Amino acid sequence: MNYINKVEKLLCVVSISAIVILVLLQVFMRYVSGSSLAWSEELTSWFFLWMAWLGISANYVNNEHISIGGITYLFKHRYAQHAFRLLVSVGSLIFLGVLAYTTYQTMLKPFIWRQSSVVLGLPVYILYLSVLSGCLLSMLRLIYNEIIYFK
Repeated sequence: MNYINKVEKLLCVVSISAIVILVLLQVFMRYVSGSSLAWSEELTSWFFLWMAWLGISANYVNNEHISIGGITYLFKHRYAQHAFRLLVSVGSLIFLGVLAYTTYQTMLKPFIWRQSSVVLGLPVYILYLSVLSGCLLSMLRLIYNEIIYFK
């Protein structure tokens, strides 16, 4: 699991670095040279999408997501706190599972496999793959965190 954490963080750092470089390059090209790069905006969006979904998963490592988990402290009994935490985790797992399944079903459609991006010409299923991988990694992290928490 530690190896996955490091790879995920590395990919997020690479993505945010690429976004910064591409935006600065676009600003330079547009305002200094007077011409703009057609491909930089699309590539920036692709990097942002991948960074967002990998970041969602990476935040599950230390339970850094904003959640309704703070409500658990309103319960006086420890068992009620654990039950509510488990309820929130199960709800998150269901949501992520439905989103992953829906994304996978959409990815299987033939028109998605034939479609390519407008400027770069990259296959669009790569974007769907970011959502699917983010959901699956988040589910893995959530299950792992709950196993560790209830040990």
